[in-house]
Amino acid sequence: MPFSWGDYERPDAASMFLSIVKYDITPSEDLAKATAVSLRHSNIFQDTFFTMGGEKQNADFILTGRIKMLKYKGKMFTYCLSVYGPIFWIFGAPAGMSENRIALELQLKNKQGKVLWDWAIDKEEWIVQWLYARMGHDCKMFAQMYQDGMNDAMNNLAKRIRERPDLFK
Repeated sequence: MPFSWGDYERPDAASMFLSIVKYDITPSEDLAKATAVSLRHSNIFQDTFFTMGGEKQNADFILTGRIKMLKYKGKMFTYCLSVYGPIFWIFGAPAGMSENRIALELQLKNKQGKVLWDWAIDKEEWIVQWLYARMGHDCKMFAQMYQDGMNDAMNNLAKRIRERPDLFK
């Protein structure tokens, strides 16, 4: 067999990747908290906070999100040598590759539930891993892709507020 593979639609629930055992994340909570931090750092609004729903009545606007996809694909190269394939890794041959994909939708609503802004993030990245480089980076790209997507989203939201300030009073 030239390689082995793993495809996970829920990497948070998987246990065995190319070079890590587990990816410790709670997507619905961790991404929501990261979004609140991103909003806070953007200085678009006077105050932002993460809530599980209890303080919703105190908010002027509510940002919700829906995770459409959080996917991991990995391949371990064994060079048709099965368990002996890793011998090539010692001499610098690639150990495998990892691919991460994240897709989600965001909606900003006013207190009445009217959608004022929406945004979609859909990013995919992959890396090649060697025994001496990038091992342990199987899922590392998720964070960077999310941060890049949120930077784009905040720029677009700020533009929307400038274009239509009447919606955000």
